[in-house]
Amino acid sequence: TVIKIEPPEGSPLRKRGPAIAGEDSLYFQSENRGKLSVVAEPRDFAREPWLKRLLATADALVEDHGPGHLESLDLSPDALHASNPSLALLRISPFGQTGPLAGERGDDRIAQAFSGMQFTTGFPDRPPLPVTVPLAEAWSAVLGAATLLMTVFHARRSGHGQVVDIGLYQTALRMQEEVIIRHHRTGAVATRLGTESPTVVPANVYRTRDGGFVAVSGAGDQPFARLCEAIETPDAPKDPRFATSAARLQNRAAADELVATWIAAHDLADVEARFAVAGVAGTAVRSVDEIVADPHVQARRSLFPLQSASGQEFVAPAAVPKLTRTPARDPLRAPRLGEHTVDVRSGCSRSASCSRRPRETTSRLRGRSTAFASSISRSGSRVRPPRRCSVISAPT
Repeated sequence: TVIKIEPPEGSPLRKRGPAIAGEDSLYFQSENRGKLSVVAEPRDFAREPWLKRLLATADALVEDHGPGHLESLDLSPDALHASNPSLALLRISPFGQTGPLAGERGDDRIAQAFSGMQFTTGFPDRPPLPVTVPLAEAWSAVLGAATLLMTVFHARRSGHGQVVDIGLYQTALRMQEEVIIRHHRTGAVATRLGTESPTVVPANVYRTRDGGFVAVSGAGDQPFARLCEAIETPDAPKDPRFATSAARLQNRAAADELVATWIAAHDLADVEARFAVAGVAGTAVRSVDEIVADPHVQARRSLFPLQSASGQEFVAPAAVPKLTRTPARDPLRAPRLGEHTVDVRSGCSRSASCSRRPRETTSRLRGRSTAFASSISRSGSRVRPPRRCSVISAPT
């Protein structure tokens, strides 16, 4: 069970993006499907008995307010572990909990800029571009959830919880692996290459005769040979300029022109069909209306119909990844603001409800990060597989 604790005005995400009239944003409703919503002021955490019991029996707590916030509420990690020694605590902030910039404000775009990711994105004669999707925030949530699971397992074995500290910039920096290593070994400073790849040639986005765009990746000698067969230049791999990956990197412009010329003389559908037959890694650059209608996306149920708070249907991305033995259940709707406050509060006012084992709740201080819940049980030092957990209050 994931309990999202919000201030009286609600999470800012409730007001961000398109919405059905009278409802929270659909972005919020997609991101918070299946959670419980409890309204509480942050200052109440250290003094409200039911909130203290909730924290004392939770598997994990996730917060993204920045260094010092929990401490200002008398909820430092030491204080939390004094009442709940096995609590796993995930703290996500722009620059992490320590270091000279720990207290600085920021978000995904600031993380992209600070980490160097934005410097290498875009075209060489134009300003650096941010990636438009919240890449650092999304991957921080994924890494945070995975690490939180590890800390819960560790706590089940050892009885000791710990703090997981993630800075958004570090997540973005981790994605700069090749850039960092190359700079350290050669002193090279990566620059912007537009739609080209710094390590693979040819790898670019090409315009077709009918105005479409095709993304192509010819990574490796065999894939490049298949690409050459498809674009009717089967002898190109014998050319010393294109014979190896290293040679193609040295002759980037010539290799790129080889592909661009052929694609420019053909229509998009013909290019995709030819590439599919030849086993080439290439696809049309699809817009959102095209990807929503794509047969492959539909066959794998990559998009899923959800119910809004008023019962109206909207479509959102389905759970990832797909599991064969324990597939994701049809998602519950997102909670209305404070929908479960009374139930959770009354449940935690009865000490037995909040203290029974296995531990069954993950508390979440208001913010944006993803929270994670576990129902893993422990017997001695042996960890048994997760089983269905009972909850303080289930969504209606």
